[in-house]
Amino acid sequence: MWRYKLPGFAPRLLYELQKQQQCSVHCDILLQTQGVSIPAHSCVLSALSPVFCRAFSNASSLPIGQSRLVQLEAVGAHALMKLVGFMYSGEMEGESLDEQQEVIEIAYRLGFSNFMDGEKKQVNRHQNKTASWREIGLQTEETGERKNDASIQILSKKQTITHSSTQT
Repeated sequence: MWRYKLPGFAPRLLYELQKQQQCSVHCDILLQTQGVSIPAHSCVLSALSPVFCRAFSNASSLPIGQSRLVQLEAVGAHALMKLVGFMYSGEMEGESLDEQQEVIEIAYRLGFSNFMDGEKKQVNRHQNKTASWREIGLQTEETGERKNDASIQILSKKQTITHSSTQT
């Protein structure tokens, strides 16, 4: 039996994925909201969000080189860019606690709660109060209060797949 461990492998892998994402290399997903499109890898989204994992597992495979358009509703473009950057670096900076709160709220709404738990606690500590959090999953129906909904519509060349689930 033998074993080999490469020191620094995980950070190197993350760095390479981040470079690919920033250059749209091998990105098979375009996250779109408010007229902004952000390239991403479905494997990264699926690894970090059970919501995306379920949605992508129900979608048909695309030909190599094609991207799937994922339209997100009730999600701010700036906050989504921050969240995607965080997924590929493990780091996030912002100007205000309101901005941080918005990113964390979107992360929860899109199913990224497992890796954002530390951020949630940090926000609560900085605000010196306890926030009430609930996972609301995805909602594809029109409702009066859009801010509490996150909607994902997955589009491909031949079909449209809408994923919806609600958790309280």
